[in-house]
Amino acid sequence: MSSPPMSSRQDSPLLSICIPTYNNASNLQKVLNHVLELEYSHLEVLVCDDAPKEEDTAEVIEGFQDPRLRYIENERNIGYEKNLFQCLKIAEGQYLMPLADEDKIVQESLNWVFDCIEDTHSEFTSIVAGYGLSENYDWDESVPDEQSFDSGLDSLSAFVTLVPHPFANHTWRRNYIGGMVLKADAIDLEIAQEYYGSLYIHNVLMLQAMVAGKTIISSRHLSIVDYYQYEGEHRFWSDFEWSDLELRMKLQKYRMKAVDEVLENDECKSLFIDIETRFAAQLAAWATLQKDTSYRRIREIALSEDIRPLHDIWNSASFTRGYYYYLLVLPLPIDYYKRNVQDGVIPKRAFQVWYHFLARIIPDTVDHRIREWYLNTLS
Repeated sequence: MSSPPMSSRQDSPLLSICIPTYNNASNLQKVLNHVLELEYSHLEVLVCDDAPKEEDTAEVIEGFQDPRLRYIENERNIGYEKNLFQCLKIAEGQYLMPLADEDKIVQESLNWVFDCIEDTHSEFTSIVAGYGLSENYDWDESVPDEQSFDSGLDSLSAFVTLVPHPFANHTWRRNYIGGMVLKADAIDLEIAQEYYGSLYIHNVLMLQAMVAGKTIISSRHLSIVDYYQYEGEHRFWSDFEWSDLELRMKLQKYRMKAVDEVLENDECKSLFIDIETRFAAQLAAWATLQKDTSYRRIREIALSEDIRPLHDIWNSASFTRGYYYYLLVLPLPIDYYKRNVQDGVIPKRAFQVWYHFLARIIPDTVDHRIREWYLNTLS
């Protein structure tokens, strides 16, 4: 089933909301109910269905009598990333907003997006906004409702340094797509296709758009996780056999590859290298503290390809300092620690995890004697 081209029904839309979907009809219906409540006529809602096993999605689409809604059903399954790109490529809007098939838009924020688009004096190539668990959010005052930046260094610097920026927190390192609006002629899908396999492929498009022109950075949420939570593994991640830490390291490779190839300004690159150095130090510390992944394995993944920023990160003094710092900090149950630190109390759980780390480097005989002593004290 496929809807007629948008141009045969109305003028070219200002905004296309692009929804890749796969066997998720009940939640898609809720998403569409909410999106189509918007009264804008220059809106396109495009759903690309990745060869569903059931006909429920087509039935949901048929239940809507709205000329702004288009539906494309793939003849064969092409995978999440390619389906997302197909949706963006087919869309006819001047601006594109990717949206997951389980997320709820924030209508007040979408009204603001249309105001931005219709204001000819504020033409932009990207909006970098928020995505979260609730509409009732309270970000730090350092993240304003709206702030505009010229292309290149200014916008990228703001994106990296505005902490806690909601989109940076929820999208740069996670597979969330609902917090951005991109100008269609500011992105290059052909170049971005080289990053298939990362599941964070929308980050490449975001960098392209931020470099191309004016960026609006906002603490508003454009969409929220509202309808349900997945049980078990996420539908888009079920084919991966990596441990969680190894997967995160693999995805950092893609992010830093994009930074190295999309950004031409070395000062821009250094901004991302700084923030990713801290993240790599966290991953390395967790690898040391966990039993299923070794520090050596994480380092091998990081340095297995010739990606200059990753080599700069893992061979830097900043990474080494951060690694040892996080070895001490990560085990702490922070909420408990904050409540008790004024009394000089270090939670028992922290000592247990620190000892787990220590036990990896002391002789087994010593470890055995310490554990025996500990059990005796308990009895």
